[in-house]
Amino acid sequence: PVNLLAPATVSNPVVYHNVPYQIDRFGRRPWSPATDPTHPALFFGGSYVFGEGLTNGETLGCQFQQQSSGAYQSTTYAMMGWGASQALIQLSSEELFRDIRQTSGIAVFSFIGDHIYRTTWKIDGASDFQSYPFFSLAPDGTLDGPFKASDKAKLGFARDLYSFLRGFSPSFRNLVDPNWFRITSDTQAAITTARVLGAARQRYQS
Repeated sequence: PVNLLAPATVSNPVVYHNVPYQIDRFGRRPWSPATDPTHPALFFGGSYVFGEGLTNGETLGCQFQQQSSGAYQSTTYAMMGWGASQALIQLSSEELFRDIRQTSGIAVFSFIGDHIYRTTWKIDGASDFQSYPFFSLAPDGTLDGPFKASDKAKLGFARDLYSFLRGFSPSFRNLVDPNWFRITSDTQAAITTARVLGAARQRYQS
């Protein structure tokens, strides 16, 4: 399942929009460790938590660590464009947390409204990231997934049409109404996202 995350490893800082980014082999933005931390603080989410446009020291996780006077060692697992699905998958992998020694801490997920579509189905996300992990609700109300957009044959037409129109002319994307290809209502998407976050919380607590 971790392969669905497609983490990028940047051993040497890469400057993007005048900001240096460095990412370790687990897809995390590193910074100086706390001297003697007693608790871990794990941060999950999208660009806000990742710190798009910010240096390592300006990110939410680093600022939290500093404000805690070193009591917490922050680790950021967020990435631009990610949401609840990735948080659940990350928390399902022990490998990503092997270097975290403390067992009593906190986990933070930064939520924005668009995450409900990142969890279920969003046409531009499925078009650009065909391995992006999605979830749905089974008839009995349990979570079904993760699955990839490329695995859903009935979504193929919407994905291909959107990609073609956008590639032909950026203005043509306005001709494609994402609601034509929705597989969930807003309510279903919100419920699914809540279930995914609930499952992520259980994984963290266990």
